[in-house]
Amino acid sequence: MGGKSLHRQFNGKAPAPPRDVVEFIQRLSMARGLDEIMAVVRSGARHLTGADGVTFVLRDGDFCHYADEDAISPLWKGQRFPMERCISGWAMLNRQAAVIPDIFADSRIPHDAYRLTFVKSLVMVPVRQEDPVAAIGAYWATKRTPSKVEVDVLMTIANSAAVAMTNAALDASLLAAKEEAERQAAAARREARAKLLFLANVSHEFRTPLNAILGFSQIMQMRRIDPSSHQYDEYLDHVRGSAGHLLDLVTDLLDMARIEEGRFPLTVGPLDLAQVVDEAVGLLQVQADEGGVTLHRAPGAVTTVRGDRRATKQVVINLLSNAVKFTMRSGRVDVGLAETGTGCCVTIRDTGIGMSSADLARIGEPFVQMAREKNQFHRGTGLGLAIATALARLQGGSVDIDSREGHGTTVRLHLPAWREEVPVPAE
Repeated sequence: MGGKSLHRQFNGKAPAPPRDVVEFIQRLSMARGLDEIMAVVRSGARHLTGADGVTFVLRDGDFCHYADEDAISPLWKGQRFPMERCISGWAMLNRQAAVIPDIFADSRIPHDAYRLTFVKSLVMVPVRQEDPVAAIGAYWATKRTPSKVEVDVLMTIANSAAVAMTNAALDASLLAAKEEAERQAAAARREARAKLLFLANVSHEFRTPLNAILGFSQIMQMRRIDPSSHQYDEYLDHVRGSAGHLLDLVTDLLDMARIEEGRFPLTVGPLDLAQVVDEAVGLLQVQADEGGVTLHRAPGAVTTVRGDRRATKQVVINLLSNAVKFTMRSGRVDVGLAETGTGCCVTIRDTGIGMSSADLARIGEPFVQMAREKNQFHRGTGLGLAIATALARLQGGSVDIDSREGHGTTVRLHLPAWREEVPVPAE
């Protein structure tokens, strides 16, 4: 069809020649996101049809979202209407174009919504006819019968927009898949590095007590020291202490293995959390005194919680041990208990070295010991916090951590309250 006949069928308007339709489709094919697609459509459709206004409507469940527009005066940009109450919804639900010469003479039009606008006639076409995801509307300020050419041009625009939206969705999916693959690869590299550091750490931790046990026992076996002397007892204490540390390391490894395999034994029942915390504080008091750290248990009683005594005590000890270990001399560790709406909370607040937000994101992972990665060497496998978090979760609780590098750390252990189960009588 030549440019003159096209011009005549647009009722005297001055539409763009057919080559502009080709250029429009090319521009649309290069659009990469939904916003860019709508921007091309809103300006291109109005230019190509000679309309007084164009709107781009997205299907949002059972609603029509008027997402974008280009018109001589505002229409409904940003608003949502039920599908069954607007003409764009009708076009999408019926999968066909709506051609309306007089909006106030058509029962499909919500007249109140249009009364304050310039619109007198319109064409609304669905985007992707087989399964509409959007609609494009062209509006005129005069009563007129839109021509077949105008409808065909608008349908061409809608079909091109459907292809562009599909391409954009595929691009987004590919990008998301690429980012996810990169994230998984980075996580795998971090995990591999963490495991190597962990193995090096465990080797070092095992070697130290083993060397002490072998060295002191060899001296004692060679009878170079009088068994009744004070030095002999001192050497024996070194052997016993090193053996105890070695046992703790093996216990951590076995506990982590049993947790990951789902074989950690729990006997859940009513538990006096205050008593468990007091026992843990008593056990860590010597470590705190040796490190010059003030360990303070704030007064406060709580209701009975639901948990396993051994597992809960291990969780509290692990959390307290970390707090004391990473608090410098003259620092302070405060331990408090409080009831919550669903149970009880143990709060452990220290004035230690703290952690950055990046460290916090990884601190609960097995095999990760942030201090060792920063060449801040401390005894232990780095499994303490991972074990504590896993054991709390197994009991229906959780461990939350807030920290700032150089400003200390606050750890909160949440455990559910104990509720006596009332048996249901048989009918």
